[in-house]
Amino acid sequence: MKRAVELAPNSDEGYRRLATAYLRSGQKNEAIDAYQKAIQIGPYYWANYNSLGLAYYELGDYDKALTALQRIAELAPEISFGYENVGVVYFSQGKFKESIPYFQKAFAIMPNPVLYSNIGTAYFYLERYAESVPMFEKAVAMNPNEEMLTGNLADAYRWNGQKEKSLATYDKAIALAYKELQVNPRNAETMGDLACYYAKKGDGAQAIEWLSRARSIDPNTVILMSQAATVQTLANRPEDALKDLREAFLKGYSTEEARREPEFRSLQSRPEFANLLAEFSTSKK
Repeated sequence: MKRAVELAPNSDEGYRRLATAYLRSGQKNEAIDAYQKAIQIGPYYWANYNSLGLAYYELGDYDKALTALQRIAELAPEISFGYENVGVVYFSQGKFKESIPYFQKAFAIMPNPVLYSNIGTAYFYLERYAESVPMFEKAVAMNPNEEMLTGNLADAYRWNGQKEKSLATYDKAIALAYKELQVNPRNAETMGDLACYYAKKGDGAQAIEWLSRARSIDPNTVILMSQAATVQTLANRPEDALKDLREAFLKGYSTEEARREPEFRSLQSRPEFANLLAEFSTSKK
């Protein structure tokens, strides 16, 4: 890629590709410099700002990510990516209310089930469960074969007090997860989802079994560690849940995400939970 930009020094695409190579190889400063070089060459092309913004987002610099991504809406207001990605950054900061208008703008330009699900998830974490339900219902209607979307809808029903609907919908999500495992029997991500669905239905034995299978395949993925904490919490094993949370935090799981996760409510009254959040919030600073 260095040779490419030597041959075509005025190619913003060349610098974007070089930047991506730097980013993937862990050379963060060089990556940002190359993305900024692409912007210098093409200051009016929205994709250059999108690439820079997503890089800052991946590196956890949310303020700079927002600055870059908001520029997309100014340059190309007809493009959905700018609004959607700004919404994702706000969401990751725990600013759910601020994220919703951006997701809605993106949806108005390019409707898709993920955006409905994002809006529903924002409402969910704002504890506006009744408003989250129709968003997840629309997402599932657009893509009824996606187990994650169906699982999200089951969560919304459950927290909105619609127990029978939630149980039936968890069963649908479980069936879809089994279908995915027929295609790829070693899909640890799907196994982790399956474990959570069983735990939320109250079947702790199945939940622990699937979680164990998932982690034997992929022991180092953060999402599985956080799912392990969820399963252990719902199985009334708070000590084990806190151990899994510590492991997840060590691997980069967000303390803000743990703080807002409704499944951890039974842990939140425990001083060990507060101490764990304080420890890792401080260490991140």
